[in-house]
Order: sequence, then C-alpha cells, then structure tokens
Amino acid sequence: MRSPTLVVAVLASKFIIELNMTEYSRLELSGGWEGLFLRDLLQGLGLEYRVVMPADRNYGFLLPNGTWTGLIGMVHRGEADLALGALVITENRLRYVDFSVPYNINPLTFADLLLEGRSLNT
Repeated sequence: MRSPTLVVAVLASKFIIELNMTEYSRLELSGGWEGLFLRDLLQGLGLEYRVVMPADRNYGFLLPNGTWTGLIGMVHRGEADLALGALVITENRLRYVDFSVPYNINPLTFADLLLEGRSLNT
C-alpha cells in the first residue's frame, strides 16, 4: 500500500534550506542543514513528499480579514501538511497551527552604535 504524499512548505535560505528544481519542474530539498535533515528523515521513514513555497514568500502573519499569509497560512488552510523554516512560535500562531518541540534555538543579539563621549557603563 502506498502512503500519501506529504506536502512540505518551505522558504529557501542559504545554508539552512536549499532547493533545486528538477527536470520535471518540481522543487527538491538539496542542501542546508534543515533541508537535508528533513529530506533524510522523510526518506528514512519511507514517506514521499512534495516541496512547495508560499507565493508571497512570507513566514506568515495574520491579515486584518482574519486570514494568514505565508507558511503559516498554507498549513492553516490545508495547502501543506507541514512547514519547515525559521518559524517563531507565538501565542497568536498557536491559536491556528501546531508546532513541534523546538529543535533549534537561536538567541538574538542587537548591536547599536556607541556614540562618541559615552562609555559602555552609561
């Protein structure tokens, strides 16, 4: 019995999720640590998959009319079975889609120009 084909929504990002276009005009996961991780996981589980990208190239935000854009929108509308990428888990998004346990945490750092005459302690 053949298992259904999973639809995986992604946004390409160098070194994270890299894509190639096949000779049949299909996207395939070809590189990047997240892309290769997912490809190898799905192949190891014997699952077939198809890669898609949101037309708006967004991770997803809620519009005033109550619809979602991007990766979140594709999962919420049932256009994709899962989305892969640097998605931020927010309370608002949790109302519409489920998230896996985080497998990567990236602490953010902000830098600002140190003005002349100011010390680091002020």
